[in-house]
Amino acid sequence: MSDHPLDIEIGSVGDFELALRRLWDRHCVFRGEDKTGYVLRPRAGRFEPAETAVETGRTLLEEFKRRARPLVACVPADDWEWLALAHRYGLATRLLEWTANPMVAAFWAVQEPYLGGDRVLWVLDCAGLPVGPVPGLSPFDAAEVTLFRAAHRGERVASQCGVFTLHPCPTVPFVAQGLERWVIASGALTGVCVTVDGYGTDEEACAYADLDFLCRRLNWDREVGILADAAARRP
Repeated sequence: MSDHPLDIEIGSVGDFELALRRLWDRHCVFRGEDKTGYVLRPRAGRFEPAETAVETGRTLLEEFKRRARPLVACVPADDWEWLALAHRYGLATRLLEWTANPMVAAFWAVQEPYLGGDRVLWVLDCAGLPVGPVPGLSPFDAAEVTLFRAAHRGERVASQCGVFTLHPCPTVPFVAQGLERWVIASGALTGVCVTVDGYGTDEEACAYADLDFLCRRLNWDREVGILADAAARRP
């Protein structure tokens, strides 16, 4: 296992496109961050001491399951699915969320380019990673980092091509063979942002493709007059 990810500098749109072309024969997942200082570590491990992280995680999930059952239309089949569901709604878990679509990850990394600052796109080659869920094994008993795609998926997970890595030691920063850290320079943000948008990857397409966002978008369209224009074009 490598002690450090491979760092790649992205100083232009051309660098971004070349870096993507390098991956044509690899199966990778991606994660975008808007700060270079973030350590690649699940939320459950950022503030919880290592000696209590596992037990606290179990307790949180059990309490989530108890309270969430009346609120879900389809009850998850196992704790792997419950963990993914809880993570998607903001619970601190031992999961890291990734996407199979590099444009979605880049969207999250380069939002609001006018704020400046370098951004990060993490790239993980999935070769060699065990794939879950492991039948009969609790996610809290997994011995190694495991890749899995949740079957219990909402609109947002589907639109983002979401996958997860499960981390048995969430307090330990994640390193692995095949892990790369692409640093997108501040000067390249606008170009990469425009490129991502040109591929149809915007907030409506990949981030909030659900009914809540649809209603907010329709309200905004009404306020700026877009709906009136659309009505005038209808036969």
